Amino acid sequence: MSYVLKHVSQLFLLSSCCSGLLNIMQH
Repeated sequence: MSYVLKHVSQLFLLSSCCSGLLNIMQH
């Protein structure tokens, strides 16, 4: 269970970083 939560948190961090980079590129 903890492994799944850890994996989900990593995906969430990765997606947030990607969206941040896209925001920077758009501006």
